Amino acid sequence: MSNKHTPLLLVGCGNMGSALARGWRASLLDAGELILVDPHIHSCRALASALNVACYESIASLPADTNISSICLATKPDALEAVLASIRQRFQPSSPLILSIAAGKPLSFYSKHLWDGAAIIRVMPNTPSMVLAGMSACVANPAVTTSQRQFVSSLMDAVGKTLWVDDESLMDAVTAISGSGPAYIFYFMECLIDAAIDAGLTHDQATLLCTQTLFGAAQLAATAAESPSQLRENVTSKGGTTQAALSVLMSDSGTGFKQIIIAAVAAAKKKALEMSVL
Repeated sequence: MSNKHTPLLLVGCGNMGSALARGWRASLLDAGELILVDPHIHSCRALASALNVACYESIASLPADTNISSICLATKPDALEAVLASIRQRFQPSSPLILSIAAGKPLSFYSKHLWDGAAIIRVMPNTPSMVLAGMSACVANPAVTTSQRQFVSSLMDAVGKTLWVDDESLMDAVTAISGSGPAYIFYFMECLIDAAIDAGLTHDQATLLCTQTLFGAAQLAATAAESPSQLRENVTSKGGTTQAALSVLMSDSGTGFKQIIIAAVAAAKKKALEMSVL
């Protein structure tokens, strides 16, 4: 599927970078529309071979005639300054769109290390992008055009769903909800499996019951016309087993599930704010 904003240069092919590359090649970008860069060249070559795309060890090693219109940064945050210096040196004249999935760095960080008028989009994806079921939130600086926003939407929609926010400060809340959120779900799953085992089921039985129940409930919530609150009420018969369990989870004593989740998200948001430094 050709797009005028490609070829796209993906810098960093770790777990998330690899997941994005696979999703983009599967449903959006042709072989010549994606180029990979990663210092771990052997693993990068293996991925590039599987996707039938080119790969290089560094930005400096790209062929002199490489024409790039978009660059996605999927590197570790502590490597960003060096990567941005290489990008500035190599690509400032052509001024490609810069999008970054690196956590904890605000738009102003990229503006500081790039060129005047650089078009920059900050993206917060999450790990379910690895199975094309991710949730990505995006925020753009004023230099980004409508067509560039549309292109990035198409990229992130290829691995899940996309939400745009206008206020960058909301990215801390996004990080606490969808960025860190899968870990909350996985921990809830751990606890539910342990509870199932305590109730007499084997580990395999408990795992199947719990994972499929969470998967099905999420699918139902995503497709049903009713709110999650209404869906909960639909399952809850007066005086039944569900109500007995919910009376514990919904305790208003300060130790109920809602209070714990609110406190957990607040802690994650606070930490995200502390990490958002230049």
